[in-house]
Amino acid sequence: MAPMFPGGFMYQLSELLPPTRIVNLETTDKASALQRLLDVLAETRAIKERVAAEEAIMSREVLMSTGVGYGIAVPHARLGTVDEFACALGISQDGINYSSIIDDRPVKLVCMIVGPNGKHDEYLKILAMLMRFLKSERGKILAAYSLGEVHGFTLKYDTSEGGPSSSATRFGGAS
Repeated sequence: MAPMFPGGFMYQLSELLPPTRIVNLETTDKASALQRLLDVLAETRAIKERVAAEEAIMSREVLMSTGVGYGIAVPHARLGTVDEFACALGISQDGINYSSIIDDRPVKLVCMIVGPNGKHDEYLKILAMLMRFLKSERGKILAAYSLGEVHGFTLKYDTSEGGPSSSATRFGGAS
């Protein structure tokens, strides 16, 4: 987690979404894509109980699709078995039939987030940061030559107010 600043918490997207949690998705099936991202979170020990995470993610999808339009989906869940927030990003060049209620377009970017119960404000700020990132960097992500390049795009995003890296100058970093 990035340094705290007066009045709150701050998370860096590059820490929530390390290179080991960015993958290519070789499927056009929604359930398979979600399973792959759950596998990534389990393999990197971001989730302790994969079954609990799977049930939470899948039941959320039954309630309402997490496809948000623009070819983007953000499946998410809060669990008592998760200690820290974590993300996994799946990239599909072919697109996934995701049944988005917004535009029903194939989804090319699926960013899964899991987090602990009881941190509602942090959760909402992380979701907002992810949406800023995915909408702003969508074209670059899909055109990237490597997954490492994709991770590089995350470096300027955090949960402070505003757009990309409005806090970078506040903490002495480059913007």
